[in-house]
Amino acid sequence: MGFLYRLLKKKNPAEQTARQQPNGGNSQKPGRRLSGYSWLIIMLGIFLYASLWLFVWHQSNADYHRTIAETSQETGFILGAFMASLFILLFCGLLVNRHEEMQAQNRQLLMQKDEICAVNDKLVAANAAVQMEKDRLSALINSISDEVWFADTNKRITLANQASAQEFDLSSAETSIQDIASRLTVLRPDGSPRPVEESPTLRALQGEVVRNEQVIIQTPVSGHWRHREVSANPVRDADGNIIGAVRVVRDITERKAMEEELERHRDQLQTLVEEQVREIKEMNSEMTAIFESISDPFYVLDKQWRLTYINKAVEQAAGIRLIKTHIGQNIWELFPDLVGGELYQQFHEACAENQPIHSIFKSTVNETLFDVHLYPYDNGLFVYFRDVTEQKKYEAEIARLDRLNIIGEMAASIGHEVRNPMTTVRGYLQRFARKADLADREAFALMIEEIDRANAIITEFLGLAKNKTVTLILTDLNTVIRGLLPLLRADAFRRGNMIELELEDTPEVLADEKELRQCLLNLVGNGMDAMPEGGKVTIGTAVVGSQVVMTVRDHGPGIPPEIQAKLGTPFITTKETGTGLGVAVCYRIAQRHKATIEVETGPEGTAVHFIFSLKNKAG
Repeated sequence: MGFLYRLLKKKNPAEQTARQQPNGGNSQKPGRRLSGYSWLIIMLGIFLYASLWLFVWHQSNADYHRTIAETSQETGFILGAFMASLFILLFCGLLVNRHEEMQAQNRQLLMQKDEICAVNDKLVAANAAVQMEKDRLSALINSISDEVWFADTNKRITLANQASAQEFDLSSAETSIQDIASRLTVLRPDGSPRPVEESPTLRALQGEVVRNEQVIIQTPVSGHWRHREVSANPVRDADGNIIGAVRVVRDITERKAMEEELERHRDQLQTLVEEQVREIKEMNSEMTAIFESISDPFYVLDKQWRLTYINKAVEQAAGIRLIKTHIGQNIWELFPDLVGGELYQQFHEACAENQPIHSIFKSTVNETLFDVHLYPYDNGLFVYFRDVTEQKKYEAEIARLDRLNIIGEMAASIGHEVRNPMTTVRGYLQRFARKADLADREAFALMIEEIDRANAIITEFLGLAKNKTVTLILTDLNTVIRGLLPLLRADAFRRGNMIELELEDTPEVLADEKELRQCLLNLVGNGMDAMPEGGKVTIGTAVVGSQVVMTVRDHGPGIPPEIQAKLGTPFITTKETGTGLGVAVCYRIAQRHKATIEVETGPEGTAVHFIFSLKNKAG
């Protein structure tokens, strides 16, 4: 009985497995059912009960007259059958137990299968993500106009964009580098053949980084010789091992042609400049080096007006105040005084309308003028600009010279024609004045004086003539000034002013003494006209670098701003009785002497600098 009790209390292996795992190893809650051992005990009990009942029934209905031997024989037969049945039932129980264990193992295999399926789903999803990234990378590479390909360590091209596939006829999925090299003719920039071993891709597979190596390639598709710039880099894994190489090729044939064309035009320009101006030939090499080293500044803004890039020229440009550390900052926070202004509106207009804008902007830091170009793009705005301050000054000077040329041509054409009749009229007036009464002589004298004044104006007009002949000889400026000083001081004494000299030792310059005297008379006369009685005009000379400067300085109220931009234009004057021709004549004299005039003016007076270049003397 103890054995049967322990057998009934024994747990079903399937139930043990189910209790060890949540939800019995599956998503369904296990139901209550009898194990194989329970069914075996129940069947054994039923069988024993039936056997005992048969035995009792048999004993109660047996013939009491049977012999003891017969009774013992039947009893033994029944017990034998019972034991055989018990053995069969135990054997069946073992089979049932083995079946339960196999079912438990099967359920474990099913759970492992579910886990494997889940892992497989994750692998499929990861593979899809990798394929998506690969497709995106392929799309990115195909969008590049340069020729790009990837090579593995077996020297086979595993990935190439459309530009490479079309140019190098990469028809197969994987092509070896040697196959491509056998179909290409590659030359160095000097025209010598380049060996296959020097291929940038092969060198990158060895760990070398190749940057912008120029070669000449004859491709098999077009058959044309093209200049190319090649770069190659090794590709490494997380451990730093080389797993391949990437090669990028850029066609620079057009750039080479443009450089050659630019060089040809520069040579032609050099020849023309040498024929017209000798001194420019001496400065050409220096200026060429300067121009080659100058690049115009530009910077890039994003949609939030943050600086994303600043080139070196921006840091060096005057009047900008931008440096590399400003990257990432809002430009309107750096320049709050521009908010709401014309440039601020142009920036917003360019981005809003997606149209480039060109304008001239004056720096808020100084008087620098910038030629600004705004180019919007999808993520922001390109801002390109260059300093045009000097260019605007040259344009104003050219416009002024053009006006002088017109006046000079007019003076040359009509000056003599007007002077001859006036001379005749003046002669008759003098004749009539001698015969006239005393009262009328004053009227004739007034008419003669006005004719002389008109003749002086015509003389100044003739001084503007472009084709006036001058004789330039080595002249000492200090000697010319001292020779003219008595006349100047006499005029100053008559006006109640003073003349002061501040002369330094200066080398001789190429000049026409008569024209220098006329220029000094005009400049000193203008200075005394601008001052009240008791004023002082200072005449000085000095050497500044390779220049000799003659300066006439007064202490008047200065030139009004609206007149400064028009200095040198005939008939532009601040004097009530002036003609505005004196300064124009001075500018024309400076032009004929290959000199320049610079004017400094302010509330404390005006200084006019007549500047001679010693290089003109050397020429």
